[in-house]
Amino acid sequence: MLSRSYGTVFERMLEEVAVAATELDVPLAPFWPIRGAAYDGSLLVIGRSVNGWVKDWTARQLREPSIRRSAVDWMRSNGEPVDGCRMRWVTDLWGAHDGYNAHTSAFWRVLRRIILSDTRPGADDALWSSRLAWTNLYKVSPGAGWGPGAALQLAQRRSAIELLNLEVEQFAPKRVLALTGVWIGPFLDGLGLNLTPRSGLVERVGKKGDCAWVVAKHPMAKPEDRFVSDVLAAFADLGAPFVTINP
Repeated sequence: MLSRSYGTVFERMLEEVAVAATELDVPLAPFWPIRGAAYDGSLLVIGRSVNGWVKDWTARQLREPSIRRSAVDWMRSNGEPVDGCRMRWVTDLWGAHDGYNAHTSAFWRVLRRIILSDTRPGADDALWSSRLAWTNLYKVSPGAGWGPGAALQLAQRRSAIELLNLEVEQFAPKRVLALTGVWIGPFLDGLGLNLTPRSGLVERVGKKGDCAWVVAKHPMAKPEDRFVSDVLAAFADLGAPFVTINP
């Protein structure tokens, strides 16, 4: 479980977003990071923001302290279930015919290939998403979908940086893959990252302590074979290769 202090910062972020909002009745979808049941520290993946999520609240509601607290409690219980694996939602919805089909997302397709590049004999390929920890730069998005606009990004950014620092500290990954492109720019100083720029699908690489960081473009509409190959090569260059059983 993420710490109590994490929940405190998250609640403060919801208040900052609610106070800054000018349209009080537009639904907002907060996101709580998820750690798979089989996560062993191999990979924390960072997205930009969710495009719609499980539950939403309006800014008017989130201005009420009791509602904010209950929202955080609900999100924690949803993101950190006592039984089962919350990251199984990806494989459960892989190829779904109704509603969201995870296979249609380039984000999840490239992650599947990256994770399965490290598949050992006897492993259950169907459980690949359980090996991930997953978070996003911005924790609050419009409830109707799409990423947060400039005003919503700015309202939550200070706390979002603090939350991401806590996630890296508490998840303790060996590797971090940010599929964010330039969106990560305003976070770099606050995360204490000094990454080397690259041209191509991989945009920045570097290490902070023993953790290897790779920042890549969002994989939508990108050549996926080359995308996966470039990400794996970048981690190998940093001394944190994925073990490839069948190259």
